[in-house]
Amino acid sequence: MTQQDQTPPGEGPGEFFKRIGTKLSRRSFMANSAIVGSGVLTLSASGTETAAATGGGDDGHGNGGQVTPGEITDLDVLQFALTLEKLEYTFYREGLETFDQEAINQSEAAERTGDSAESIRARLENIRDHEEAHVNVLTAVIEALGGTPVSGLEFEFPYDTFDEFIALAAVFEPLGVDAYAGAAPLIDTKLLVPTALSIHSVEANHAAYLRDLNGENPVPQAFNNPQTMDSVVAQASQFIVGVGDDQQLFAVTIENVSDSNTLNTSEGAQPVPLSPGAYAVHSEGNPIFTPGEPASEGLARLAEDGFPLRLVNEMDISLLQELVGDETVSERGYFLSLEGGLPPLNPGESATFYLTATEGEALSFATMFVPSNDAFFSPGEEGISLFSNGSPVSCDATDQLTLWDAGTEENQPPGIGEDTKPNQPLTAINVGPDEDRPVQPIEEVDDEFEYPEVSDVINVTIEPQ
Repeated sequence: MTQQDQTPPGEGPGEFFKRIGTKLSRRSFMANSAIVGSGVLTLSASGTETAAATGGGDDGHGNGGQVTPGEITDLDVLQFALTLEKLEYTFYREGLETFDQEAINQSEAAERTGDSAESIRARLENIRDHEEAHVNVLTAVIEALGGTPVSGLEFEFPYDTFDEFIALAAVFEPLGVDAYAGAAPLIDTKLLVPTALSIHSVEANHAAYLRDLNGENPVPQAFNNPQTMDSVVAQASQFIVGVGDDQQLFAVTIENVSDSNTLNTSEGAQPVPLSPGAYAVHSEGNPIFTPGEPASEGLARLAEDGFPLRLVNEMDISLLQELVGDETVSERGYFLSLEGGLPPLNPGESATFYLTATEGEALSFATMFVPSNDAFFSPGEEGISLFSNGSPVSCDATDQLTLWDAGTEENQPPGIGEDTKPNQPLTAINVGPDEDRPVQPIEEVDDEFEYPEVSDVINVTIEPQ
């Protein structure tokens, strides 16, 4: 079903999403490190990575607090939020116009919950009114700040029955929760933060009710994973007519499958934690590293300390376009899991992120083999192809991964070496004897240490959405 939103003319959705996509640069990733406290994207409790990656400065820009061209502004964040709220408001308005109480009464949801159709409809009308209020407030704030609210949005929602409608609602609401958690730290104007957090908590209430209505656990976990604007845009675009029509949405899940016996050491067996990681969608070779060449500074920070942000920033899309005259990297970001409250990704935990790609593009990523000096998992030189014979792939891509040595720090016995990551002070960065070797598979490094099989530590699945 297709529905047009009614707003004054402003920036169109295609222009807005294209602009946002090219502006998700240093500030976006630096600010997201504040999601649950400084250093959440690191393996330590400090903000060392942020300072190291930005090179100082009053605000993390390294420019004395001045926002530079290409950075995300408060208006961008508000427009991003307004787009999501318009999507949700239009979705509920259209759905409630489509399904009367008789349709609700005949649904599996009504039978499963035992709630009356009148009660279910009243609660959905309440949610619709909340979303409309969010649209009105965000519109007013954008205008007060001198902006023109994003307009011209046309939505298309894939449902035919009431049960399909509420199933889709149970997707939108958690996405909104994760989107606000990821975007709120990007706001510079402190007076705007309470409003964003207030909306975030209401969206969480909506998510809990919709999960319950769908027969799901309304409160499935203690910590929600915040999503970057890149990931949210990728998911929301599929419901906005004219945006991302030539792109395929994928869900990528990184799972830690190690256990307490995976890594054998002279002091006993250990599990293998994984760090937050960096990823990129690209049309040429793996932009993270080239086998046989020295690691970049960003890769060194990830491989030695588990910090992904500098590596993400090295793959800045607009910078690459300037350097090579072509958009070889169309999307990049980081992934992490907060299942345990803080990184790293421990045994049994997983991190899922979303991306969009077109035919001919591939995925590359890197995550640290934490009980090491500078080892990391990543696919090879070409990355993981996201299409095969013109169709999006659905696969277990674990067998396309290799455990690599970054060649930036001398190897010590995994898990027990004094300079391996688990044995460093929490605030340590770039600790251990330097090494000057190229990136190469760990099996080609003559360090005489034993490492587990890739499939005993990590599992990677890719599913088109």
